[in-house]
Amino acid sequence: MATYILIESREPFESRDTQFIVETATSLKKRGNAVVVFLLQNGVLAARAKAHGSHLPLLAKAGVHLLADDFSMRERGFTAEDLGDNIQEEEHPTTKNFVGSLLELGKDKPLLTWVNCGLCVDERGAGNWIEGVKRGGPADFLQMTQESNNTLVIPTK
Repeated sequence: MATYILIESREPFESRDTQFIVETATSLKKRGNAVVVFLLQNGVLAARAKAHGSHLPLLAKAGVHLLADDFSMRERGFTAEDLGDNIQEEEHPTTKNFVGSLLELGKDKPLLTWVNCGLCVDERGAGNWIEGVKRGGPADFLQMTQESNNTLVIPTK
């Protein structure tokens, strides 16, 4: 048995494309697979108990596990109490949470150094949102890469 996670960001009230998720998820489930549909952005609108015409009851009836992103729900003005049957709220992890957790795990013996580009931070007006994250510039980047065994760069546009 395989496990499939399908992500739906559209709502069935404005897009007929959500039918693809219904057909794919139910087909995978009928073949004996574990299937999760993760709803985010406008996809969470169909998860409300009062959402008439939602496709989600069909998925729940087929045994598909349904998760609704908590951040997307809050952005759209509802909470877990508003969810329909068989739909669970899921905390969507953020980069801040991931990085903070990694730094916390390695606080006694650091294996990770996270450095934000000072030029990028200044341009975006961002602050120091995660304790332990450092700030550097191009010269610092060059020095750190020369001293490191591995370097992961996450660029932005």
